[in-house]
Amino acid sequence: MLTDEEHVALLEEVGWAIWHTAADSVGVDPYDGPRGRRRQRRDPASVVRGPGRNAALAHVAVAELVAKEVARIAAAAARHAAMLGADYGEIGQAAGITRQGARRRWPGLTPLTTAARARQDPRPRPHPTPPEHHHSRDPPPERPAAQDRVGPTK
Repeated sequence: MLTDEEHVALLEEVGWAIWHTAADSVGVDPYDGPRGRRRQRRDPASVVRGPGRNAALAHVAVAELVAKEVARIAAAAARHAAMLGADYGEIGQAAGITRQGARRRWPGLTPLTTAARARQDPRPRPHPTPPEHHHSRDPPPERPAAQDRVGPTK
């Protein structure tokens, strides 16, 4: 997991990449000051005249594009974690949400988790259908007559 400092730095870089891409797409220089080696990153809110509206709209468009892609990546990561045996509680904790939140956001992961855990557990599993409930064409096994049954009678 990320430290608080790494978390802040990552979010700043993602935010900068979104703004930089949006600004470039409408011909706005994403940096303040004259071109040179030590230019400061420009705050998107500082672009108010001229192409400001187009830059702001491009910023919205790029941010939404990234949000959709991040959601797709998160869903694939949750599916992969489930395939490796993680349950909704673990996936939710990793995502910073509750188990129920993870279940709502990524439904259908339980069978993947169950299958992964079965593959990881070498113990033999009992057959899921008890013999008395078989589905073959053979007649069902004979049941004892009512007088031979043990237990209370009706």
